[in-house]
Amino acid sequence: MAYFAHVAEDGRKQTVREHLTGVAEKAAEFARPFGGEKHAAQIGMAHDIGKFSAAFQRRLLENGSRVDHSTAGAVELIERRDLVGAFCAAGHHAGLADCGTPWDTADQSTLQGRVKRKEKLADYSAFRKEISWDTSAWSEEQESAASSGTPEEQYSDAYYRTKFQFSCLVDADFLDTGEFMDGKSREMPYDSVETLQEKLARYTEKWQHPTSELNRIRCDILRTCTEAGEEDRGLKSLTTPTGGGKTVASLSFALGHACKHGMQRIVYIIPYISIIDQTAKTLEEIFGRENVLAHYSEAEYDDDDIGQRKKLAAENWDAPVIVTTSVQFFESLFSHRPSKSRKIHNIADSVLIFDEYQMIPVKNMLPCTDAIYHLIRDYRCTALLCTATQPGTERFFHGMPCRELIEDPPLLFERLQRVTYRQMGMVTDQELAEALQQHDQVLCIVNTRKSAQNIYQLMVTEGTFHLSTYMIPKHRRSVLEEIRLRLKQNLPCRVVSTSLIEAGVDVDFP
Repeated sequence: MAYFAHVAEDGRKQTVREHLTGVAEKAAEFARPFGGEKHAAQIGMAHDIGKFSAAFQRRLLENGSRVDHSTAGAVELIERRDLVGAFCAAGHHAGLADCGTPWDTADQSTLQGRVKRKEKLADYSAFRKEISWDTSAWSEEQESAASSGTPEEQYSDAYYRTKFQFSCLVDADFLDTGEFMDGKSREMPYDSVETLQEKLARYTEKWQHPTSELNRIRCDILRTCTEAGEEDRGLKSLTTPTGGGKTVASLSFALGHACKHGMQRIVYIIPYISIIDQTAKTLEEIFGRENVLAHYSEAEYDDDDIGQRKKLAAENWDAPVIVTTSVQFFESLFSHRPSKSRKIHNIADSVLIFDEYQMIPVKNMLPCTDAIYHLIRDYRCTALLCTATQPGTERFFHGMPCRELIEDPPLLFERLQRVTYRQMGMVTDQELAEALQQHDQVLCIVNTRKSAQNIYQLMVTEGTFHLSTYMIPKHRRSVLEEIRLRLKQNLPCRVVSTSLIEAGVDVDFP
């Protein structure tokens, strides 16, 4: 009897063996950067063995009743003492389950409950005639993982090992199925990191002969970061004040570092949605629109060929330069859903730039820094923490040393001192509005949306603007474009904003 995994709209059929082999090969390739290719291949071979049943074939070919085909792989892997693989196989459609306890019953959705359904599963024993196992792939990894560290460290290690293998499996499964259904490969062409480095060098070439003190300082920062790219992988920090040009400087470090160590991509992680479009636009100007993927909750992609490629790349971050939010990045690492998990394996062997690192909420700092620690230690990443106000790393990252790229940050802050501070004392909204209207161009930042709205409504002069997170992204972008235009043309421009404008929104007021 022939066993099929998928049937395309044009009638083509893919056998279960073809599908398992394709998924295993892709998963192994995805796991290679962190040395998990043997394990990934075996999980790939096991994940759909439940389709080797007459019941599933009736479901596929005759529109029969639904069949649980995911639990079979988990059962076989559990019997081979591969708990990580069992989690992955069981959850490749529904998502990673809770482990549960040995006392869970077969009607519970935990992993322990699901593997107790073995006797109720449709007979899938035909798989033994078509595929073989290499149990050493996971037994070696299990023994190695259990051999060192405290129980807490072993749990943490197992968590990330599961997440990365799960990512390799679900992305390989999506791609193999999609390619069969479409009848064509989904591989996308991108420039290499070496080509991207050349593009950045051409972009910064015009800065190499600065005429002002500010630009000389920016060139010094850029040169320092470029030279630091030759260093070993690890945890780095870049402490520069606003106006130091740290976006381009951090990219120069990242691309030089990626070329030096053969790394596959740059992930630029930003805390604010309000500045992600601006950053993505700059990166597209440097590297080309086709090489940069901006992925966040409000991202929109054009209907042209490049836009559609980006829409697909957003599913698994298959692009050389990713710009995303802290929420998108960390939620992916901590989510149990297959759709969120597909991109995780592409984080391995990458340079991670955390812009405004200090904005990670205090309540989330421990799990987030633990994630960064594992990405560096076990998944060949380098992390660069960028901020003007480093919160300190000594208490975090399990004691991992952090190398500061700037030799003397206090001196740099002195050299870039461009503002003076004055205490105004207590003022009413009306008094503040009147004071702002005495200036042709002025920016006022307040700490609540209500205050911003009140002050704005008290200002009746031409060229007054209001910015708030209540605004939809398209509206906010259009207002910022008008503000920049008026500043450039020296027209009246008075802006009242919440703190969304504080971190990196590119506007210059006198």
